[in-house]
Amino acid sequence: MERPSSILKLVVVAPQVRSEPESSEEPGPPASGTDQPEESAQPTPTLLGDSQAFSPELSSEEKAALDFIETFLKSENQDETSKLSFLKSVSLLCQAEGVIQGHLESFCSKEVLVQTLQALILQEMDNFLPSSVLPQTLLCIADLSQVKPGLHPLQKQGLIEVSIGSLFSLPCIILLSPDPVGPAALYIKTVNALSTLLSALLVENSKLNMLVLQDIVEVTLPWLASDKVHERARAVGTLAQMLKFVDDYPVLKHMDLFSLAGKLTGSLSLCCIDLSQEICLWSSQALSYFFSIITRQRYTSLKTTRVDHWRLMRDCEFQKNIHSEWFTNTEDIVLLFQKFLSPEERADMLLAVTESMRDASRHNSWVADMILHVVLKPPLPRIGKVPELVRAINSHLQNFSYPWIQKDMQKIFHLLTQRHPEDVIWTLMEYQDLDEQELWRILASDAKTNQEVLSVLKKKLWTVLAHETEEGDSREPLQLTTIQATEALSKLLLQAGCRREVPAFYPTLLVALLYQLSFLVACEDREKSQEQQGEPASPDLMSCTLQVLKTLIRCVGNGDQVTYVQLHGGWNMLSGQQSHLKGISLLGRSMVEKNPRYNPSLFRLLFQILQEGSHESLVPTMTFFTELLRSSDVAALVDESIIGLMESWMEARDPAVHLLTLRAVANLGLHQNTEGYLLELQPVVLSCCCYSKPEATTREALAVLRHIIHMADPRGQALHTLEIAAALHPFFDDESEDLRLAAIETYGALMDRLRGLYLEPRVRRQVLSSLVPLVLHLEDENVHVAQECRLALLHIADVLFWAKLRRVLTHVLAQGAVWRVSESLLEEGKRTARLFLSQTLGFFTHSQASIRRVAVWFVGLTIRHLDVQDEGELERVFVALRRLQGDPDLEISCLASQTLLILEAREKQSPCCRGLASGFSLRRTS
Repeated sequence: MERPSSILKLVVVAPQVRSEPESSEEPGPPASGTDQPEESAQPTPTLLGDSQAFSPELSSEEKAALDFIETFLKSENQDETSKLSFLKSVSLLCQAEGVIQGHLESFCSKEVLVQTLQALILQEMDNFLPSSVLPQTLLCIADLSQVKPGLHPLQKQGLIEVSIGSLFSLPCIILLSPDPVGPAALYIKTVNALSTLLSALLVENSKLNMLVLQDIVEVTLPWLASDKVHERARAVGTLAQMLKFVDDYPVLKHMDLFSLAGKLTGSLSLCCIDLSQEICLWSSQALSYFFSIITRQRYTSLKTTRVDHWRLMRDCEFQKNIHSEWFTNTEDIVLLFQKFLSPEERADMLLAVTESMRDASRHNSWVADMILHVVLKPPLPRIGKVPELVRAINSHLQNFSYPWIQKDMQKIFHLLTQRHPEDVIWTLMEYQDLDEQELWRILASDAKTNQEVLSVLKKKLWTVLAHETEEGDSREPLQLTTIQATEALSKLLLQAGCRREVPAFYPTLLVALLYQLSFLVACEDREKSQEQQGEPASPDLMSCTLQVLKTLIRCVGNGDQVTYVQLHGGWNMLSGQQSHLKGISLLGRSMVEKNPRYNPSLFRLLFQILQEGSHESLVPTMTFFTELLRSSDVAALVDESIIGLMESWMEARDPAVHLLTLRAVANLGLHQNTEGYLLELQPVVLSCCCYSKPEATTREALAVLRHIIHMADPRGQALHTLEIAAALHPFFDDESEDLRLAAIETYGALMDRLRGLYLEPRVRRQVLSSLVPLVLHLEDENVHVAQECRLALLHIADVLFWAKLRRVLTHVLAQGAVWRVSESLLEEGKRTARLFLSQTLGFFTHSQASIRRVAVWFVGLTIRHLDVQDEGELERVFVALRRLQGDPDLEISCLASQTLLILEAREKQSPCCRGLASGFSLRRTS
């Protein structure tokens, strides 16, 4: 194995400072961690020869050591003997108990000493065989680390890198001379020196610093992947020694910052089944020490009881003492450590194991695969860093050496997705290349994984509805999670493997996508205003959402429905702000005609949503709900709870809600066996007729009333005849021709249903009160209104058994029909002539001139049929006619004047002559 690239060669050419003149002032130690100018990158230690504060107290040995150090740094020829003497001098100063102890920096630059020692180690690494300089250098560094102030963390990192690299890169010990005083003995001495150095660096103020251990582990772990057995053995042995040393310390500093527990556990677990017995032994021992460390330090956060904790500690201690085979069982190791590792540390362990599966060795791949299966064994624990794991699987998926590993990795990918579907989905959204399609194909190949992913996507898509429900009228752009969920659903639906699970989620996903479209349409104006103001608009999801909706419908085998909506322009309607509801209505109608299988489940879902309360998607939901009522399968699901929900909608103030309620009732009435529900909803419909201002709502209510009238049995008490007639009457004179036509048509239908039945007195009075408006509207400007009035009067004639009126309506032609009908009406209803007269006076101010003209004629006829005339009543007639003399229509003003003259002349005559005048007036008018 090549030396890890992390070992940086510190080239320190100390002898080059020899040609520079000495400074009269002692240079201060360079600031730690700062860059120095090039000429001062290697400051030279300087003795304080002129300092009277310290020199007299230095011993002769200390002065000699300082002098030799200075001479060595200035010397160009540095042989092994001079190096050893230099190291001995540094160790002497570090171990001295005199004035130098604690004040070494005042006599010699500590940074230069560290750099020089590193340079000596790097020089030794270039030698094939070790010399006595290497172990002595390591021991010297250990002594220097104990001198206050301590070494800087960056200095420690550099020393750890070069020290570990110097030992691990040595040749195999078997190739060295077996001589007890030869290279083999020197190697053992170097191993002990490295252990002493690392132990010295770990301890700070009688406490063990776990950050230093992290540096040691970080430098050592790459050597565990070496293809050379002796390098792996040295790395594992070093880790075991260090972990044993750490285990002896009860108080560990910065334990919470130690972040390599998972990676260390995974790497050592792989080594436990190494082909080398020595590596297996060292690995098991290292794991047992590390297990003791983390259980002792983390027992307060364990979910197990204190008794279980101490039982584990006892087992761990037993393993360390007798080296049983208990800790060589990789499955036991992984299961034990899982209890004490955090989710992020578990992820690090999996990453380390996954990385090792790229090894060409079948044994190593098998061991790594076994560990992964143990870690992900149900019940699956919580695992962090899921995105990193997915990226690792994706990067290695095509590089694994054996096909069975690829299959196992796919299974692991499924398990990971089932446990953390959201994290996996978001990570997959990062890929925009061919690898993405392969990962989605793998994901969609497992049924349980598809269910988990679809559940997460459904939840994310429904966050739009939740946002609206919580925030009310405030509309904020879609959050990134919803955008990603839409794109992820699009990619998943394109995979053939997921189509078995889609039907179970189809209703929920369909409604969620419709809500998202409604939300996007509502935000359209705001996004346009942002663009005009120079603000970046939110991502355009409209086309993406529409495409996902089409794909979803095709996934359940309803491609014909997509074509149907396309032919009717429904997809474009859905994306338009003005036509959005029409698009939803068309989609609902296509569900009834082309895709009836899912209508019941969709209807139940929509009903559940509507029951939860009002929200901004109420109108779109009701639109879809209403169209589904066209389906006979859906109509069979209607019960009292649904009827109660429809009744509650009328309490809303939104006219659109009232209109949709009426359409729902109308669609419900298309099916058999729904008469009872419709009759129960009569009050809802009548309230729309009486209190709804929008014309469309009233027109829809009248259509529903006609349907109720046609299907109801008038002989029972269920049909509210009186209430319906009273509600229709005001619309006879409405300004809207459509409303007049619909109201009169509905009234005629009601009269037709009452034919041949006995009328209660109240109903009879209501029918009589409708005669004058209907007769006068025979001259309505709208021909269709006049025709409906004629039909309604025919039905009333049948209801009242007025044969003469019916005969006149049947045989008299249109020309002169009003006069004949009016005369026949007054003859049949002579007792109600006063009622007719008072009603007719109200039409003198009608907007249509033809109706005002007929009203004047009818007043004259009515007064003639009164047996006893009330003076007050006549005065009201005279006042009304005098006002009508100023009518802008010349014919009406002349007719009013003529009628007024006749009535005044008739009033002046004696009672016996009034009949002749009346007859003369009648013949003259006719």
